[in-house]
Amino acid sequence: MKLVFSSSADVCHAYAQQNQPEGKNTGRSIFFYKEKIYSYGHHFCMAKFINQNLFFTLRSYSNSTAKHLSKLHHATKQYNKIYCAYPDGTPKENFKYWEAEALTQVNKLQKAKKPEIYLNNLSGINNQLQKYCEALEIAPDQKLADLLAITDKEEFKALAERRAAQAIEELKAKEKEAKRKFKDGLKKWLNNESDYLHSRLNLDFLRLKNGRVETTQDVKIPVQIALKLWQNIKDNSLKIGDEILNYSINKITDRQIIIGCHTFNKAYLLKFGANLAANI
Repeated sequence: MKLVFSSSADVCHAYAQQNQPEGKNTGRSIFFYKEKIYSYGHHFCMAKFINQNLFFTLRSYSNSTAKHLSKLHHATKQYNKIYCAYPDGTPKENFKYWEAEALTQVNKLQKAKKPEIYLNNLSGINNQLQKYCEALEIAPDQKLADLLAITDKEEFKALAERRAAQAIEELKAKEKEAKRKFKDGLKKWLNNESDYLHSRLNLDFLRLKNGRVETTQDVKIPVQIALKLWQNIKDNSLKIGDEILNYSINKITDRQIIIGCHTFNKAYLLKFGANLAANI
């Protein structure tokens, strides 16, 4: 079995025959292994056989790779080609590529005097998407399908408005979930059921455990140092640049105090300090 070929065209023809597991040219600028063929390394898969369909890349990498692609296209003209950006990638990766391409066309459509050019380009992308999904027996990404269904400027404007509203709702849902996780996590942490509060929501908290004050970032502070900090806050003698252990006071306002990477509400520190002093 011949594994090294004198030209890139010969490599492409050997790959197309599908009767040997691997092959390459003398400089290994083009090579294949099983169902995949590459140009200048595994980072650029030019094509991949899947169920007798040849998934063929829409991308290029360099002038040399463009020549490899041309020779591969000619050597595999007997196969049904499915065009996509990443023959060896996931549907999600390919959908993302097509979405970026579609947005480019839609943005040009907004300023176009001859919109049919960009509408035809959108139709071409849609054809690629449909053939890809049919070959893999999967459903297309709905957001991408909606984008490719645009036929005029007004439809894009309506779609953009729907997407903006949806993004706001999704953000609200994420914020709500983050607050729920924070609330649950803080409760467990205050009950000494965990050592670290992973969801902070930009604020830190304190607890008394094993004779020391602990922060939600797992910094342990001797009680006397914590009480001194409380006293300095209470009598307004705390200054920017003062140090607590190895942490500097970075910011002091009427509402917040930032100590190193910790952010506390000033009212919270005053209340915690008062409770600590009362119970020591």
